[in-house]
Amino acid sequence: MSTGPTSARPMLTSRWSSAATAARVELGFFGMALLAAMTLGCASTAPSNPKPVLLNGEYIARAPSAAASLWDIDHAAPLALDVDAAAQGVVLDDPATVVRHVLRACPPVAVVRPTEGYYYFRFRCGHAIISGNLRFTDAALGVLHTGYFDENDADARVWAASFGPGDPRVEVSSPTPRTYDIAMGSDVRVRFRVPSPSRTLPPDLAPGERFISRVLDESGFALILLWSDAHDAFFFSLDEDAPLPDVLAPIERLPAPLGARGSVEIGLRSGFVFWRPTGATRRVLVGVRADSVRRNNYFDGPFDQVPPDLPLKPLLERAYPYVSLRGGIDQHGNFNLLESQRVAISPYVQYPSTSGLIAELTRRIEATPNDDRLSTIAALTYEPKREFDPAAPRPFSDFVNPEAARLADPSPAWITRGWPANHAGTVSREWPPSHHPDTSQSWPPDHEATTSARPVLVPNGAP
Repeated sequence: MSTGPTSARPMLTSRWSSAATAARVELGFFGMALLAAMTLGCASTAPSNPKPVLLNGEYIARAPSAAASLWDIDHAAPLALDVDAAAQGVVLDDPATVVRHVLRACPPVAVVRPTEGYYYFRFRCGHAIISGNLRFTDAALGVLHTGYFDENDADARVWAASFGPGDPRVEVSSPTPRTYDIAMGSDVRVRFRVPSPSRTLPPDLAPGERFISRVLDESGFALILLWSDAHDAFFFSLDEDAPLPDVLAPIERLPAPLGARGSVEIGLRSGFVFWRPTGATRRVLVGVRADSVRRNNYFDGPFDQVPPDLPLKPLLERAYPYVSLRGGIDQHGNFNLLESQRVAISPYVQYPSTSGLIAELTRRIEATPNDDRLSTIAALTYEPKREFDPAAPRPFSDFVNPEAARLADPSPAWITRGWPANHAGTVSREWPPSHHPDTSQSWPPDHEATTSARPVLVPNGAP
């Protein structure tokens, strides 16, 4: 979940939407009644003190102890909808009023737990449910960023602002490294601590794996970012020693090609899907719910929580060659010519339905004859945006089964231009008719002149 001046939102594709619709129809009256009963049954476990501002730091702190109950499926705490921030002076077009409202809800000492430096919040303002963050990436320079949007109207505008040295509205000071005091006038002051991610190596690194960083996601999942030299690919492994913020349930009756090589588990609250190769002790993230990505909530995947100060340029250029066509990146993966855009490391499938995800994982594993563990992981976590050739468009079927297409044509560059930074390969090569440049302020004004005029299949519902 990321908004604001130093983040990018990935594009959602609409694959398997018909399967998801069919699943809803199949559920029927009895299933809906059962779901309602389950929801009511969980009501007694929900907290009894709705809050006017929900804070992600508090959610992460209590998530492991609450993993066995659903609470609110999105943010694991009830929002006090009878408290209107607008009645307390919040004006969405004035970000300083939003920052003040959030600071007043914070504890005197707050911990910024997610590893990319976001402190997330959520509150009601008029008819809008506002989701956003304070970002501390540049706090050592005396700058505080904020960004927020209406989660019920995610296609509308995103408000963003930065408060730097000399700004009379927000004062940022740093009494000690990675500790920041944020003050607004004489009556509002909060101390934020931004811990450094642990650099401790995981104990069970396999041959061919390279440790990059530990990552704490806003979902509460502790993950380990790893790299495979043989496949020029990143992947996220679950930190098996950290407390779980969710219940991971096995998905039974897997298709034979998939079940023969390992097991699959899904987080009942988060929707995160993990693959455990046969004989391995560590699980790998292979799926994130597409609806969570669309809604930009806590469970949209760890692409936005990779620590911002890692010197990843050489590996990013190997994993995502398209970055050279977009003006290059700096040492930390920020685009040189795309303001406020960073390469999204998102090696997992964004899935609309569990059955669709299992079908996709099965297709990928069937197209991977080399069944060693890292080759299987590389196939299951493959990102279409990793490879491209703007002069050689491919049919949509190649994206459904990318590994099979690669076997048919081993050319090292063929899928997508990967444009903009986080677009999926299915829609990156050409702007669909629904594209409106005036609502895409971070895209360069000449993007239409740099895209291919050749037709390409765009799935229904794609932006």
